[in-house]
Amino acid sequence: MKTFLAVALMLVSASAAQAWNGEGHEIVAYIAYQHLDPATRAKVDALLALNPCFNEWQTAAKAVPVAQRSAAIFMQAATWPDMIKRNKGTLSTQYDCQQDQTYVDDGTRGGDVAPTGPEASQNIGYTDTARHRYWHFVDTPFSTDGTPTNPSGTPNALTQIVALSAALASSESDDIKSYDLVWIEHLVGDVHQPLHDTSRFTKNNPNGDNGGNAVCFVVTNTPHCPAELHGYWDAILGAQKLKNALKAGKQLNARAKPSDADNADPGVWVDEGFKLAKSDVYIPPISDDEPGSSPVKPNKAYHDNAKKVAQAQILLAGYRLAGVLNTELAH
Repeated sequence: MKTFLAVALMLVSASAAQAWNGEGHEIVAYIAYQHLDPATRAKVDALLALNPCFNEWQTAAKAVPVAQRSAAIFMQAATWPDMIKRNKGTLSTQYDCQQDQTYVDDGTRGGDVAPTGPEASQNIGYTDTARHRYWHFVDTPFSTDGTPTNPSGTPNALTQIVALSAALASSESDDIKSYDLVWIEHLVGDVHQPLHDTSRFTKNNPNGDNGGNAVCFVVTNTPHCPAELHGYWDAILGAQKLKNALKAGKQLNARAKPSDADNADPGVWVDEGFKLAKSDVYIPPISDDEPGSSPVKPNKAYHDNAKKVAQAQILLAGYRLAGVLNTELAH
């Protein structure tokens, strides 16, 4: 158990600003790519060639068999909206393609609260230098102790999945559609991570816990929490290289198609994630966040269930992402 908890704490040190880690998003994309219509695949492949990181994705894909390289490029593209959240000059060599562009946080609270102007939901393609961090989640509020709640801000992941999907089916330029495509890839994965669909309001966190980011597993005297609930769920499937993400995607895709995989309503997806957050995330041994409660780490039973939920959600996300692209790119 000590070894398990050590690993768990290492996993939750991942950035709390993403949903699933990069490999989780890649697995969603792998599953989706297997269910794209041939014509949709051709359109997707052509649009991704317009992304500033395409050459790097192409180079990385050479590490996998030729038959899987197009899927590998699509998988890497699903991580692009998280890539642009990294500051210029701090990117690893993996992201040299982003060094010529300086992206900025265009909102408040570290960019998580959208600005009030129309630029918050603009769709102008790769000339957009805003990180749009607030596009990654929907803070559906709830409280277990009567603390007043605040509604989720807009735009958010739900509004943008709808808007960018519509743009993908429109007469917009291919440059804009390429931008829309990588965002849709990412956001469909985002809303299938339960903590990207909610914020819990408690006496300890009267402004909400930011999707579990404020739920710390350790006592710390610094503002930064090295191990928290959101990051734990992001990294629940572990860290993998591209070829391992391909393997994991293949294993998940071999499962039976989920009964609700064809549900095409993003609002339903968000509501499902919100319900899972209450039934499977904010449960013992996770702290109830009442005044005087102590931080508690996930135990093995919690971890095993969380991994099961995450795998089911990632499989659903893959099928649903394919459905969005097959529908919108058919126009």
